[in-house]
Amino acid sequence: MHGLFGLPVFVSHNMEETADKEMVFHFIKGMLGLTCAVGEVLFCQAIRTRYGTRTGYLTFLFLSINSGMFHSATSLLPSSSCMIAVLYGYAAWLHEQHIAGLFVGAYAVLFCWPFVALMFIPMGIDSLYNKGIVPVTTSAMISMVVFTAIPSLLESYLYGERIFPILNLVMYNSFGHGGNGQGADLYGTEPWYFYIQNLVLNLNLIFVMAVFAPLFLVFIYNKPTQGTSGFQTFLYLSAGIFTTVFFSCMAHKEERFLSMVYPIICFGAALNLDQIISFTTRLFDKQTPTIIVKLLSVLIVVLIVFISMSRNAALVYSFAAPQQVYHELSIIPNDEPVQVCVGKEWYRFPSSFFLPKNVEIVWVKSGFDGQLPQKFSKWPGTHIRHTHFNDINKEEPKSYAHPASCEYAIDLAVGDDNGDIGQWEGRWSKVVCRPFLDAGSSPAFIRSFFIPFNVSTSHNVYAEYCLLKKI
Repeated sequence: MHGLFGLPVFVSHNMEETADKEMVFHFIKGMLGLTCAVGEVLFCQAIRTRYGTRTGYLTFLFLSINSGMFHSATSLLPSSSCMIAVLYGYAAWLHEQHIAGLFVGAYAVLFCWPFVALMFIPMGIDSLYNKGIVPVTTSAMISMVVFTAIPSLLESYLYGERIFPILNLVMYNSFGHGGNGQGADLYGTEPWYFYIQNLVLNLNLIFVMAVFAPLFLVFIYNKPTQGTSGFQTFLYLSAGIFTTVFFSCMAHKEERFLSMVYPIICFGAALNLDQIISFTTRLFDKQTPTIIVKLLSVLIVVLIVFISMSRNAALVYSFAAPQQVYHELSIIPNDEPVQVCVGKEWYRFPSSFFLPKNVEIVWVKSGFDGQLPQKFSKWPGTHIRHTHFNDINKEEPKSYAHPASCEYAIDLAVGDDNGDIGQWEGRWSKVVCRPFLDAGSSPAFIRSFFIPFNVSTSHNVYAEYCLLKKI
């Protein structure tokens, strides 16, 4: 699917002849953000049409400010693409354009990430009931050709053999195929409440209100003017519930897995708050209690906005150092090839788009003892099965370069760990350094949110993320 972004890369290069690689990186991120923003507008317009102006505006507000959407919308990941597909697919579903919604769902499932199917099962059931088996089956057959058969032919050409990425993903993540029988569990497991903690952190009160949405739908739901039953509304929300439960039951958990649920949580929270206001308005004859409830609702929304802004600011201030430091590689003279050594910070390497044409990143031995990323081989390198690759995350010593071959290095010194630089041969001087949160030495609550008036900066501990040069 990443090949779809070849077009914006081509456009950005032709916008300006001097366009550099980093500009292309930000152009792609901007295109992702724009695509997500359009999806949010369509999703909220559909909600407004079916549930009223207040629910639509609240959903848009919650989508716009929560931290989960903030960092997922511009991430070039299959899970983020699925999140965007949910916005477009559910917008079509809410407008009763079932076939269009199913087509978007098929794109997400067959072309992006198979586990997003959980988000579209209720849509499929509703489509069968309202449209019948023939249109739904026809849509499924067309989708299989467009999103499975054609990509399979292309992938078979590129890899030199018949492969089925969707099947491999399911077998690896759900049935432990590969990884010496561990599958994805090889890379760590988390307790069942991991996603609850994550959702509270990223969506704060939005998630709390969404949890109670089904309860209010059962007891106080009443929207006769829109003609939408409580069961139909529960059907819209049910995918978010079942998907969260399913992923919570899996041992291996990652924050990004639940990004597809964020739009439904925002919708549920908005619907819940709207129902509380509507219910109290009907319940009380006098005006005073109604005004009090509305004022409390405004305070809740304001509180959500401030908590979300604080979380977003913390993410930017505490973790922006890698991109800022890699940006400084542009100061390296481009008259001859240069190697930049990276040790334990290999996984924070943002993208090769940050590397000038004459700069090469190489890995050096560090505390990490797993398998490291490798360079792409020249065509037809995708046909080659390299013997140094393995599926058990085993260290490959041939991946390392010697520090003596590098003119520059990038590293982070956290806590008692002075980094890999101090152990290397030669002397190194700091070219540029940026603050990076030392989470282990900072208070849990304060490090999670940016608190002004020097509260965060005085209580948190920040390490130095540095670009160094050999003297």
